[in-house]
Amino acid sequence: MADDGYTLAEALAAMTVLGLAIGGLGLAVTAISVQQRPAEVAHDDLARGAAVDLALDRLLDGQGPFGGDADLAFSGSPQSLSFACGGGVCGARIDEARRGAVVTISGRDGVSARWPLKTQSARFAYVDDRGARRSDWTGSGSRLRAVAIEQGGEGRLIALARLDVDENRGCLFDAVVGECRETAP
Repeated sequence: MADDGYTLAEALAAMTVLGLAIGGLGLAVTAISVQQRPAEVAHDDLARGAAVDLALDRLLDGQGPFGGDADLAFSGSPQSLSFACGGGVCGARIDEARRGAVVTISGRDGVSARWPLKTQSARFAYVDDRGARRSDWTGSGSRLRAVAIEQGGEGRLIALARLDVDENRGCLFDAVVGECRETAP
């Protein structure tokens, strides 16, 4: 450094160091945003699934039991389900849209709500008291224990709503078996 200030070479060196520092920060921000995008997409998918899961849970909360030979109040197909509730009909349906499936749920109050999903081929599945999954529900002899929404081709679970278990007053429920234990008189 001379007595008159910085030389041209010193000024250019300082500008180069500043440019490299700013360029490095820009590159770091770009690298972080590239890594953050897939995490954001995965989070959004999980949030959508959780919202549909909660809505389906609320729809079926306190309803049932469905199934058995005498009960024909619940009907379900891969694309829709409906049941009698509060003097009306409650239900849900899955419609295919251009950007993915849309789940529409109609509750007790008659209000419909829609939840978009990223997957193209979503469908309902019905779980009976033996744990078997069915693509439609006719109530032929067994009880409905859960309703699931799964991705069509893979069978990947998107949402699951369990129905309340309806047992007699003397029931000693066994969580391992999933039903009442016999009690000795």
